[in-house]
Amino acid sequence: MDGVGPGTVLGGRYQLAERLGSADGGERWGAHDDHLRRDVTILAFSVDHPQASAVRDIALKVSLLDHQHLARVLDAGDEPGVAYVVEEGLPEARSLGALARGVGLPAAEVRRLVGEAALALEAARKRGLHHRMLTPDSVVRTRGGEVKVVGLGTDAALAGRDDAPAADASRGDAIGLTALAYAGLTGAWPLDTPAGALPRAQRPGGTLPAPSEVAVNVPADLDALCRQTLIDGAGPATPGELAARIAPWSSEPVLAEASPSVGAAATDAPAPPLPEEPRPVTGVAPAAPVEEPADA
Repeated sequence: MDGVGPGTVLGGRYQLAERLGSADGGERWGAHDDHLRRDVTILAFSVDHPQASAVRDIALKVSLLDHQHLARVLDAGDEPGVAYVVEEGLPEARSLGALARGVGLPAAEVRRLVGEAALALEAARKRGLHHRMLTPDSVVRTRGGEVKVVGLGTDAALAGRDDAPAADASRGDAIGLTALAYAGLTGAWPLDTPAGALPRAQRPGGTLPAPSEVAVNVPADLDALCRQTLIDGAGPATPGELAARIAPWSSEPVLAEASPSVGAAATDAPAPPLPEEPRPVTGVAPAAPVEEPADA
């Protein structure tokens, strides 16, 4: 986009380095805050973008929400021709899509990534905030193993999708999280939304197969969640309900040299289970339902 490139300095302090991606008229850049000497991420878009005011408004709301699994919004501003939002820098973080591409992830790590993302989005939901644009690039694992959700609110605002009723937005985030579980288990994206680094899931006969039909070592509860939500049109209505269904999960990254095989038929002999050391668990969501907030 005009006026933005490597070396551009925004706000007199944020020096752009590498473009990370683009969508809906906006660009994300890896950058450095020269004042505080830290890495940041910049979402840059034209001040004339039809959604510029909506993006700035939602960015302000997100900046007031502090959750360990949400990428923080740190600042926002305008330059001649360019508006920008400053987000927490996540150097060397890898998206769920990049991690799962080709081979899938250990099921225990899928449970952790999706579960902690669900808790973050449930905290946002209680404040009237929703993601609405979850893709394989929306959940990342940092180099230290932390889980972060990026683009809360701002991605949907930039795309003009920030005006849905709260119940619809909550259900949409629950579907998106389930799709992330499917992608982590199978290495393929099951929705018609942007797939990032992943291929689209194959649909033999026009029907999406359950994860257990294309991968081995798929836990029964995650398989049932994907079947109900992505195939039967049922499943959880909120991120919190999803978190409660798949809890508990490991509090530490579940890493393995070999990931579950992807592409094996359901009739194939199952691979031996991945060894795991006992780990503490976390992420048990409250059992009591929470009332839906008023529309954001």
